[in-house]
Amino acid sequence: MLAGQDLVLLDLKSGAYELLAGLGEVVALSDDRRVLKTNVVEVAQTLDEMGLFASTASTIGRPFPRPPNRTALLPAYSGPSLFRDRAWMAKGWMLMMRRFYGQSFTQIIAEARNRPAPTGEIDAAHLCRYARVFDRLSVWTPFQGECLYRCQMLLQLLGAEGAGVDWVFGVRTWPFYAHCWLQAGEFVLTDRPERLTMFSPILTL
Repeated sequence: MLAGQDLVLLDLKSGAYELLAGLGEVVALSDDRRVLKTNVVEVAQTLDEMGLFASTASTIGRPFPRPPNRTALLPAYSGPSLFRDRAWMAKGWMLMMRRFYGQSFTQIIAEARNRPAPTGEIDAAHLCRYARVFDRLSVWTPFQGECLYRCQMLLQLLGAEGAGVDWVFGVRTWPFYAHCWLQAGEFVLTDRPERLTMFSPILTL
């Protein structure tokens, strides 16, 4: 991902980010943001030695969705089905016991990429309610402050409901900060759109 004059890399094996300051002056991205281009032979050779040129299309992420302009988290969560909602969250935590703990970043990414296709259409109202339930009750789960954990857990739960969403990874530079979120069309499910304006997408699952 290019951020101004900088190139940001995400290692899908370790989950580590690397900031190559100033490289944006000699490297460009294709219009679909999937291909690095440069006219400087030495830079191309260096990027090739770093393993940035994939030999198979399986490493290419999904197209970046349009930036969300609405949040699913408003109005705040309220509802009479507290027992059902808690049971739903408990189901998510049990899923995470098998699909997060002890898993490498590579395994987490691979599972997200290979998840089943959506099986049904969930209208925006129901999808937003799921997001609000999760936001309200996830404070009782471990690692509730970790965006990676929260996004994978909600992704598992929504997948079980047949919903299709995008898991987006983004970065900002100076100061460097990485973040991820879930979105469905114009709605961001785990954040606020005004906060996400500071991030440039680097990967979509």
